[in-house]
Amino acid sequence: MWATADAVEPRSSGYIHPGADDNASGTAAVLKLAEAFTLLPEPPRRSILFAAWDAEEKGMLGTKHWLAHPTVPLDHVVAAIDLDMIGRLRDDHVIVYGSRTGCGWRRLLSYQNDGIGLDLDFCWDLKPNADHYSFSERGIPVVMLNTGLHENYHRPSDTAKRINASGMMQVARFILGVTYELAQRPLPAPSFRSAAHHESADAERAILAHLTKPADRLGVGWIDKPKAGEGVRLSLITQGSPAEHAGLRVGDCIVQFAGRRILSDDDFFAAVNSANLFRLWRSERARTSHEKWSWSLTAIRFGGESRGGWTMPSRERSFSPM
Repeated sequence: MWATADAVEPRSSGYIHPGADDNASGTAAVLKLAEAFTLLPEPPRRSILFAAWDAEEKGMLGTKHWLAHPTVPLDHVVAAIDLDMIGRLRDDHVIVYGSRTGCGWRRLLSYQNDGIGLDLDFCWDLKPNADHYSFSERGIPVVMLNTGLHENYHRPSDTAKRINASGMMQVARFILGVTYELAQRPLPAPSFRSAAHHESADAERAILAHLTKPADRLGVGWIDKPKAGEGVRLSLITQGSPAEHAGLRVGDCIVQFAGRRILSDDDFFAAVNSANLFRLWRSERARTSHEKWSWSLTAIRFGGESRGGWTMPSRERSFSPM
């Protein structure tokens, strides 16, 4: 668990930037949580590393340095929690970044929120603009909590008198429960989802909008849950559909659509739902038990006649059998 301990450089000389919310609030919470764990009758099963990183505003230099020179083996780090700007709680609203990086994060956080009453906003965006991103790049599940931007952000007016102290305590109690559960539970920690780096708020909106499913729009379906990074393997081709006209077959694996790599079924839903009339996609088809050929299809017309055709480039021998 950590907080960013640096402060923004003043935009003009002669002004002090207290940084009460960004990020004295997160740093204070980490210190208080560390103290709380020392007061437990018995320590949890897993160890917890509390840290305060510097130079986030200069490119996450603190976290990058520690990850390059860790004080504990990185394969022992099962999860990471970032508290960044938690001092302006309004209407109990807390933004949770990174929950898509770990299978089970959302369920764990929601369960621990029972009785706390925070309005958790699970954001799909994962951008390289805060310390938690450095850990996700190393394949470590992360979450970052934030109570939102405000008019005092990165300004001298970000002072202690504007901090919602009771709100900070509410968030800290919530994270205490989450951290203790992670450290004490006999179950494995959330497993990393590499697909999170290719997801976004736009993809979330497309899925939650209940737009036409790929099965209806393209005439395809699948049964198996895709493995991370391996695309979507088709188990159904509807007769007379654009997919059938294009030459797709059961067993084909969709690995790219409209220039976007397909790493999960969520990727596929979002890519198809947001596609324009004509798009490009690519599938990979097994030809023998030892080789795989790559096929490309251009210009599928959704909801009507398909145009284009299959072209066969050279065999991709570096791929594993499908």
